[in-house]
Amino acid sequence: MKKVSGNVLLLKEANTNIIRKALKQRQTATVQQLARITGLTAVTVNSILQQLLENQEIFEAEKLPSGGGRPAQLYRFNNGFAHAAVIFAHEIDNDDIVFYRAADLAGNPVFSEEKALPRVRMSDFEPIVERLLTQVPAVKAIGFGLPGVEYEGKLLSDYSGLNGHGFLDHFRMKYGLPVIFENDVNAACLGYCARKRIDPSATLLYLYFPQKYIPGTAIFIDGKIQKGFRNYAGEIRKNTFDIPWTDPEFQRDNVVFCDKISRFITRICAILSPEKVVLSGNLIHADNTERIRSLCESRFDPNTIPEICLTESFNKDYETGIIAATLEVLEPKLFLQK
Repeated sequence: MKKVSGNVLLLKEANTNIIRKALKQRQTATVQQLARITGLTAVTVNSILQQLLENQEIFEAEKLPSGGGRPAQLYRFNNGFAHAAVIFAHEIDNDDIVFYRAADLAGNPVFSEEKALPRVRMSDFEPIVERLLTQVPAVKAIGFGLPGVEYEGKLLSDYSGLNGHGFLDHFRMKYGLPVIFENDVNAACLGYCARKRIDPSATLLYLYFPQKYIPGTAIFIDGKIQKGFRNYAGEIRKNTFDIPWTDPEFQRDNVVFCDKISRFITRICAILSPEKVVLSGNLIHADNTERIRSLCESRFDPNTIPEICLTESFNKDYETGIIAATLEVLEPKLFLQK
């Protein structure tokens, strides 16, 4: 948050952002309601609303009946004023699928497509971005959700065709829009926590087990994802746990698989002590989740047993999280700080 002095233009911008935020949260409000919520005068609120009306950031809705005076004008936030385009990829039934969505400022998808890609390369994304921008011209930010790590402009991903410097800068320069990257499991964890309204004070682990790639882990503590040194927190190294993650024989042997996964979970939890562990991925289903949970509980200290559950949809978690992360770019950043 930036600190501002008494500069009139900065003060006006800060007040405008306060009104934007309040109206976005409520979706509809009158001048008097916004004045009460924000602490600004009705004159200031009305002046800002007229500016937002002119910019088409808000609409006039119906008038509300009053107790004898003039009806009060209701204003509605325009969720379609700007949109976020998101492109996110993960494995389904051993195929790499790229999903692409455009969402309004309330996070509602307004355009949705997907396709399988035998190889994921940078050039594959350009026609996808072009289609999103053609279908939804009000896109103001682009978000990529991918397995891997981005640090100082360098990408290291399971999709080797994307690795190296320049991935995000390429799309920023080509389309003149802000572009962000978020790790796939981190995005899914954020989406799960948002969908389930997880208490920000909670500690939660989100584990993803695909078929042909090494699993990933997201660590949620104090309301945010913990990314660690150079954003590598949660990235499981191939030989760290002595588990043949991608071996089909290992994946088919349910007894061995559940035993190894439960030991993996208890080792991580012994250090982080989460309240909740969320399982996801092609290799995890209701039956082996129950077995994994039972094995974990037999190995935990009774005082520190976390809740272990299976998410209903990794894809929904992922989509919700990457949309939210991209929309965050469009949130106004200038506010007064007391």
